[in-house]
Amino acid sequence: MDSIKLSLCDFREDIEFFIKENNLNSFAIYSIRNKIALNIISISVDNKTQIFRSIIEEEFLKDMPFELAVKKHKIIEANNKEKFLSKSSELEIYIPIELDKEDVGFIVLSSKNPVDNIELGKLQNIFEKYPHCFARLAFIRWAELSVSRTLIIIDMFFSEKSRFMKNHIHNVQSWSTLIAQKMGYSNNKLIQISLAALAHDIGKIAIDSKILNKEGSLTKEEFEEIKKHVDIGYHITKDMFNFYPETKIPLWIYQHHEKYDGSGYPLGLKGEEIEEEARILKIADSLDAILSQRSYKPPMNINQAIFEIERCKGKDFDPKIAEIAIDIIKESIVQKDVIIDEYMLPASVVFYKKEKMPSIQGYIFSQDQQIIFQAINTDTFTQGTSHDFLISVEKYNSIYEYLASGEVVAQDKILITQYMPVTYEGSFEMNWILEGVYVSLKTKQQKPITITKISADYLWFSAKDNEPLNNDNVFLIVIEFEDGTKIPAKGKIINTITLSNTHYKFSYVDMPQYARDLIFRQILNKQREIHSGISKPKKTIN
Repeated sequence: MDSIKLSLCDFREDIEFFIKENNLNSFAIYSIRNKIALNIISISVDNKTQIFRSIIEEEFLKDMPFELAVKKHKIIEANNKEKFLSKSSELEIYIPIELDKEDVGFIVLSSKNPVDNIELGKLQNIFEKYPHCFARLAFIRWAELSVSRTLIIIDMFFSEKSRFMKNHIHNVQSWSTLIAQKMGYSNNKLIQISLAALAHDIGKIAIDSKILNKEGSLTKEEFEEIKKHVDIGYHITKDMFNFYPETKIPLWIYQHHEKYDGSGYPLGLKGEEIEEEARILKIADSLDAILSQRSYKPPMNINQAIFEIERCKGKDFDPKIAEIAIDIIKESIVQKDVIIDEYMLPASVVFYKKEKMPSIQGYIFSQDQQIIFQAINTDTFTQGTSHDFLISVEKYNSIYEYLASGEVVAQDKILITQYMPVTYEGSFEMNWILEGVYVSLKTKQQKPITITKISADYLWFSAKDNEPLNNDNVFLIVIEFEDGTKIPAKGKIINTITLSNTHYKFSYVDMPQYARDLIFRQILNKQREIHSGISKPKKTIN
């Protein structure tokens, strides 16, 4: 014998067969630690993930039937839908899991039949066949939860350290995951790409904020200091993501400033010497820098971004990945289902039917088709209640609004069960990054702005310096379209949303019909331009 041969456990196929054989609707496993239950796997009969509560914290455990099953070490059958872990269940069966006489979790069977009709012996055989699978999946899920909470803290820290880094990690995550999706990456790999993007600049935690916020070019000494962040980031993350077998996330972070022609840092690697995922992060990082304001430059528009990617193709960027990125830039203007596209995005929630209720700041986490709103700096949600609310999500420095319903699963978490994009009657809108100028009609003060969404009735914008505006007065915005057309629009601010940036909804007042027609024509022309070339997805990469 030359070696001990092991294989990674995966009992999903066996469980799917067990579900069909016993006429079950779905199946879920929870791990319990420190009086918190965490969903580590969910499988349904049609291979679509059924929505189970993803996390159940201590205050929600009391008097739940699964808690009784664990405490009494016996199988419990329940038909009280108010206490079900999945709203679509008709009958739920809870089976405790013990390891060395210790309570470590439980199984949930969503069934049409009573427990006596289910061959539980076959379920026991599956766990005996894969004895380490539960522990491995539980370890990964708990580690992902811990890392997610760490990334929230890091994001809040960077927002204070540099106003130019606000939303940067989320934009890099968005671009990199879209590119990876186009390249056919598997779901597991997409999660790792997302985590790498969210942590790619973690090394800047040790860089002087004066350098990060410096206006104008850096000195040679300052640039050498900035370059240290990839090495620092590697050492911070080298043990942070080791719950993924053979992960290279720290290496991708270390290499994300390497250039395709070998002129990057820290090692001057060239071409395919650079990890493919690092090449994706490189172009995603650069793309956000091009489209966003920095201390040393104003933001560019979409056409300028495409020109820059083309210009640097084969130099800074992998040519194939650059072509994919250009396709995505064109497509990104069309609103997509952004609420489930990313692992983590800044968001805020406003509940309906609650007067004087302020917006609650937090983050959206999406995984396995489950969407959780995680509030920050609050723990005021009421156990077991359901709510309708408006949720605003920030992506590409733009705001996306959704009407949503959800169930409170912890004092600071809401499981989103239904959602749909907000549409305004009679309005045709699109996400479009445009330049603009804010003009005060009283003081004649002018301020450059970035327009992120536009229609013939209103637009959304943010101030480039992110300084607050007086939203009480009527003022003028000059819209600057890509073909050089400038349209002045008088109006007032009717909504303000503050996440990483402050976003203003500006409604036109007394606008002539011909001006509205010009805006509408610009939108239609841009839509035609976008739809002229859509690239097809590539083969899946595991």
